[in-house]
Amino acid sequence: MVTLAKRIESARKSAGLTRAQLAELVGCKIFHLRDLESGGAVRHLPALLPKLAKALDKPISYFFSIEPTQLGNYRTAKQIEELIKILVRNLGE
Repeated sequence: MVTLAKRIESARKSAGLTRAQLAELVGCKIFHLRDLESGGAVRHLPALLPKLAKALDKPISYFFSIEPTQLGNYRTAKQIEELIKILVRNLGE
């Protein structure tokens, strides 16, 4: 199974970006990306994932192994952020 961490790292590398470059694009510290790519703390994920998806030209669903149609009515940034929070909580279970 491909983890969220590996999907983030793979998308970044496919885009030809370093962590520093991606961090600058999404407006975060490089260590936040390092944490996400190593499977560490996900507390920054709700704020960063929409920005990562946009910067890496990927749908949010790419990072969670779900089909875009499974997002249902989650269409606005606020709705997607709520979905991400739910998914992050479920990762910890």
